[in-house]
Amino acid sequence: MYRKFCLIICIALLIPALTIAGVKVVDVDFVGLVTVSERAVRTRISSIEGTPYSRSSIKKDIKGLYRSGLFSNVSVQKQNVAGGVRLVYSVTEKSVIGKLTLEGNKKIKEDDLQEALRIHEYEQLDPAKIAQTKNEIQKRYEEKGYFLVDVKTSVEPYDASKNQVELIIKIRENRPVKIRRIKFIGNRAYSDKKLRKKIKTKEKGFLSFITSSGKLENEKLNTDLQMLRFHYLNNGYLKVKVDKPSITLTRDKRSIYISIPVYEGKKYKVSKVDVAGDVLTTTAELRSRLNMAEGKIYQKSLEIQDLQQLEKIYGDQSYALLIFILTSRLMTEPKQQRLFITYKKVQRLRLIASLSKVMKSLGIRSFVVR
Repeated sequence: MYRKFCLIICIALLIPALTIAGVKVVDVDFVGLVTVSERAVRTRISSIEGTPYSRSSIKKDIKGLYRSGLFSNVSVQKQNVAGGVRLVYSVTEKSVIGKLTLEGNKKIKEDDLQEALRIHEYEQLDPAKIAQTKNEIQKRYEEKGYFLVDVKTSVEPYDASKNQVELIIKIRENRPVKIRRIKFIGNRAYSDKKLRKKIKTKEKGFLSFITSSGKLENEKLNTDLQMLRFHYLNNGYLKVKVDKPSITLTRDKRSIYISIPVYEGKKYKVSKVDVAGDVLTTTAELRSRLNMAEGKIYQKSLEIQDLQQLEKIYGDQSYALLIFILTSRLMTEPKQQRLFITYKKVQRLRLIASLSKVMKSLGIRSFVVR
């Protein structure tokens, strides 16, 4: 008997929380709509005229309206009326950006900053997109050495009748950060002083206000890393690795330290130079016209010159289609590191066969090769 009584009490308490039996929604009204149409809201709710009044349904409706991204605030008020209840949905629409203004940018043109914007005019005011925009603008300035840039935003009224506001992005550029010191980690064959001469990025010197040395530009720094690698390759260090530098900002955020890790590896000599593939004259004759010499330290620049020389020799003989590839074999011994180089010419027939496939795919039935 006691169990039945408890069960009846639980059911009695549960039913009002879900659906009040016999109570229907007879009227639905909306407050706060400016640019969003009532029809657009009605398609997103289930509590409409003629449906049973349900608290759980209203909760789902509120969540659905928030998920639509159209509103920053949603609430529902129930009013008892003749024949049932009246629901009033009170909403606050997210403002629309009627005008977007950039202020304070002098070092970077507005057209260039437009590419960094993640929010635009006539879009809803989205805090996440505004934060992304600020981060992108800061990145653009950091790439030009302006690590102290300060980006702030403010929202001002613009057109209340259309729920539009003006988004103002205020940029305070400040002075560019200067490089206090550039150092290298892991270098043994060359001193820091000598390696610094191989790159364009310079420490802040006495004439920095004239020469602009000391200003950090990421694009220039990336080029410098390639120049350092080429310097080592041009001096026999075939396994050199120049890693991404670490950049440390001082506490006052006015200067930075740059540390560039370098793994030099061993220095290699050329043990043999050969020419293979479709040899035009004789191997000995072609080898005599190459710059890379056996017994000498390997140089990347000589490899480039040799490839250009071979292409010229064959080009002079009307070989219009040719590719030279370099194959190498390294041998590491206790006292020396040796390199075997072979310049190999790709067979013309293979190239013609490959071109035939390409031409056929383009719908070209025939072509002529000299």
